[in-house]
Amino acid sequence: VRPPAGVPLSLAFRPDGSEVAIGAGWFNVLAGRGALAGISVRSAATGAERLRLDGGDMRLVVLEYSPDGTRLFGVFVNQLRLQSVLKIWDAG
Repeated sequence: VRPPAGVPLSLAFRPDGSEVAIGAGWFNVLAGRGALAGISVRSAATGAERLRLDGGDMRLVVLEYSPDGTRLFGVFVNQLRLQSVLKIWDAG
């Protein structure tokens, strides 16, 4: 299973075990290099990618499914701007 570009930072399994979300990427504003954060949602059985989500230029710190598996939550931080963001996606 090939994760999004960058260093894998978080992993979350859908509660029913059918899918895994792999969060990766980093961005170093001061150094001017890095990879945009991204999340790859894949079949746990085959590894086939079902969905790719953009996390932007912030570092992913937490990735989790809702208890019913209908939503995927990502918490991102940018330490340079002292900012954190919660993104919520429909996990369909």
